[in-house]
Amino acid sequence: MNVRGPLPIKRIINAFGAVGYTLLLFVYAIISLSAVVWLMRRGKFFGLSVNLRTAEPLMQTVPTEPEPLTAQLLSAALGIATALVLVITLTALTYWLGRGGSRMLKRSVRFCQCPVTLVTLLVGKVLACGVATVPVLLAGILQMGNLWVVIILLGFITVALIIFLLQHYLAYTSEVVQAKDVW
Repeated sequence: MNVRGPLPIKRIINAFGAVGYTLLLFVYAIISLSAVVWLMRRGKFFGLSVNLRTAEPLMQTVPTEPEPLTAQLLSAALGIATALVLVITLTALTYWLGRGGSRMLKRSVRFCQCPVTLVTLLVGKVLACGVATVPVLLAGILQMGNLWVVIILLGFITVALIIFLLQHYLAYTSEVVQAKDVW
């Protein structure tokens, strides 16, 4: 297998991009959900008001007799099937998020009337990481009680940025990959 060939190195480079886009989209989803919860707590989200501190815990029942062997086997089979479906779904989701994020970024670069090069793609990815960083830092300043969430989200953003930088370094050093092929 020739690692310097166009197909294997392009797949490796695009795998980095797919993981970076997935991490970044996860951070965007957490930011969006926290904004919705913040609006709901203040009663400004379609008139809904939720007080999360007064939620009552669900009652748990304790089984009085052990489960039969068939129920245990069925439960194990369902657990294995669920884990398999989850792994396949996460792999496909990462691929589609990387591909969709790349298309959206390339359209944004073209919309700004700039040529799609490795440099403009990297600038766009750095800007996307910066756009995610601002609300995370604001949430950290406004709510010091959830500082660990802010640290984890900043860690995800930093890892995504490092992955994007590594992806573009690999694309820049390989002679066979063009900017149109990079996710």
